Amino acid sequence: MLCWSLGLCRFVLCRVCRKVAYFVLCPICSETQRSTESLCVFESPSDFLALEQGVDFKGQYFVLYGHLSPIDGIGPAELGLADLKRKVEQQLISEVIVATNPTVEGEATAQFIMDMLPEGVIVSRIAHGIPMGGELDLVDGGTLNHALMGRRVMS
Repeated sequence: MLCWSLGLCRFVLCRVCRKVAYFVLCPICSETQRSTESLCVFESPSDFLALEQGVDFKGQYFVLYGHLSPIDGIGPAELGLADLKRKVEQQLISEVIVATNPTVEGEATAQFIMDMLPEGVIVSRIAHGIPMGGELDLVDGGTLNHALMGRRVMS
């Protein structure tokens, strides 16, 4: 278990989601009313905070602390992907929501996660594209293309 000390406080990684915590279980993973059916995977704890504060998601979380980057020597072991797979298999999680950043490395990490998980597990990706309130003429072509490819039917 990774842990370190900062002054008088001792920090550990939560054994469930891998966020920094004071105890082996962080306050969110200690909540008994959280759903065990869905799991959201992030690159960093700050991504988790953005979702937890802004959305009504009652599933579980898993923090990778990065993305796949062979050039930088960051592979599946460094991201704890074996722990992620084990968690999904042991808790019979039915959906994994991949919330990695919309970069080449984030997309590669999302694809790797999808390929490594057992059949029958739904792997979804958070939507990327035009922000609410954004104007099309101010959005770059790559973002616009991604938004067009990720469109959904309205009816």
